[in-house]
Amino acid sequence: MMTELLVALAFTGTALAAAVSWPAWVAVGFAAHGLWDWAHHQQRVPTRMPRWYVPFCAVYDWVYAAGLLGIWWMKG
Repeated sequence: MMTELLVALAFTGTALAAAVSWPAWVAVGFAAHGLWDWAHHQQRVPTRMPRWYVPFCAVYDWVYAAGLLGIWWMKG
């Protein structure tokens, strides 16, 4: 449970950093969340989620992060 709390605080910090400094931190946060989901999938972090949900969420996070970066890159 402490691990979950620390990770949640890290993601909150990433969101705050995106709000006050560099919006691309949102994409970084989504990509990192995908890695966190993948750790759940590999059973490195105990979870009570359905087995199918974890890889689905990881891939969703990575696609979302890539989409955000692509949109921002095309605008730049």
